[in-house]
Amino acid sequence: MDAGTHDDGGRLGRRTALGLGLGAAGVALTAALVERDTSLVPAPVEDRAAALFGMRSSLGHTYADLPGAAGRVDVHTPPGPGPFPVLVWNDGSGWRSDRGFQGGRDVARGMVPAGYAVAAFSVRSSSQGTFPAQVLDATAAVRWVRAHAAELGLDPGRIAVGGNSSGGWNALMAGLTGGRDLDRARVPFPGSEVPAGGHAIPPEDAVQAIVECAAPVDFLQMNVQMPRGACAALNRRQRLEHCHLDEASTKSRMLGAPVMARPELARLARPAVHVTPDSPPTLLIHGRDDHEVPYLQSRGLYSVFAERGVPTALYSVEGAGHDLGMMTRRMGPADVLRAHLPRTAVHATVSWAAVAAFLDAVMPG
Repeated sequence: MDAGTHDDGGRLGRRTALGLGLGAAGVALTAALVERDTSLVPAPVEDRAAALFGMRSSLGHTYADLPGAAGRVDVHTPPGPGPFPVLVWNDGSGWRSDRGFQGGRDVARGMVPAGYAVAAFSVRSSSQGTFPAQVLDATAAVRWVRAHAAELGLDPGRIAVGGNSSGGWNALMAGLTGGRDLDRARVPFPGSEVPAGGHAIPPEDAVQAIVECAAPVDFLQMNVQMPRGACAALNRRQRLEHCHLDEASTKSRMLGAPVMARPELARLARPAVHVTPDSPPTLLIHGRDDHEVPYLQSRGLYSVFAERGVPTALYSVEGAGHDLGMMTRRMGPADVLRAHLPRTAVHATVSWAAVAAFLDAVMPG
């Protein structure tokens, strides 16, 4: 266990230049920037209230023509011309919702003061498309952000993809595969092993880092890893019989087949299968008291990244459950594991500032 002290020297200069933390004068400057015409790509909607948080928000972009609210991306940026590094973020819902952009503003409130933009996007729900639809959508969102980076004041060479819960799985799979080699019709026969990664991801779809919070990453192991009594509680809440392995579970619905009936498909949907020494640096965050997605899911994935030489860190947060409240509440010291990273890449506690510290270390400006 090793937690470093964040060296914020370069970042402080950028924050000052952005006009952050300057009281009334800073708010006035931000308001003026929001008033300015920023119709950079078709049909953005300016969110003037975002000025109170020191950021500009351009809402309602379309990265792909998808059903319902899927295919939307909202962009939140610090004031100033940029270009800013960007966290492309997807909010989780157990793949039941197509409104994964909705958590973006809260994430941006944590990341914008550190000089990061946030592009919050939605993917198809499991009722609108099954695996690998969500991975393809997340990859398309990354591609759109990079294609429009110059117009939006973003840095196309510093793009991280992230998310929480199912959104974290979407981010991991997109970052590790770029949507390649996931054809369910060509999955090996039941009982065979899925070949390890090595996906050829073109530059327009590649990311420089991944941020994952409490994602389900090994569907076949989730039941045995659940805390005592957690599966029974999940069965009651979701009207299931077999917890995460149930044919009506959120994992089965996303896969488009019962997890136990298609174990080879569940393996293909396992991020660890796709990790190679060339995978992007990855930050994992998980609450130790998570009764929805067991902490051991992230702990096992951390070991795979570390063993394959990928720069990675894992924050395990005592007392935290399955929500992002741990990012803004004072939770006390976290148990921090890191591999192939400098000390400055981690903090003693988890927060959005800790996320920024990790991204600073692995995709420096």
